[in-house]
Amino acid sequence: RSSDLRTAIEVTLSKPTRTPDQLEEMAAKVKRSVERAEATVEALLTLATSEVGPMVQEALDLATAAEDALNTTRAAVDERRLTIEAELAPAVVSGDRVLLERMVTNLVENAVRHNQPGGWIAIRTLRQDGTGLLEIANTGPVLAAEQIPTLFEPFARAEQRLHSSDGVGLGLSIASAIAQAHNATITARPRPGGGLEMSVAIPSGRA
Repeated sequence: RSSDLRTAIEVTLSKPTRTPDQLEEMAAKVKRSVERAEATVEALLTLATSEVGPMVQEALDLATAAEDALNTTRAAVDERRLTIEAELAPAVVSGDRVLLERMVTNLVENAVRHNQPGGWIAIRTLRQDGTGLLEIANTGPVLAAEQIPTLFEPFARAEQRLHSSDGVGLGLSIASAIAQAHNATITARPRPGGGLEMSVAIPSGRA
């Protein structure tokens, strides 16, 4: 997400003794982010104009996608002093790799963004009864059960949902659309102490 990329850039540029290697590393991250964004937009446009779901069927390990998403959000995680608890067992599913990676990234970014300083994120991937599972929980604002459906509404303003000021929210609505296109089930429920628990179940036999 642009805010996480911006954080990584600002952290690098704020270092008074930054080295050419650090600048090159930052430039490489920017390039990868732009390429990922372009691929995501293209895949979403294809999905939006298709009536049969994803046209591409590729194998994707949810564990690898989750690890990549955590790496992408590392700067924001460090800035918020979040603790990450990851239990990433292999969970291979099939479908449009770009879209599935975006779905996982959006869920991780949501857990990072709507968290509290010094909070935590727990993420787990596994296979169960022929289904690939991704489970993610995070600390954060207290949510009422009736707020959960609004989390997935396109263009719902974040302050209306989570009392934050992140502006227009598309991350979870995109994740939900991608899940539905892959015949997957995505669920969310509030944690009693604040924050959210989410899970995605993707049948391996039909993506």
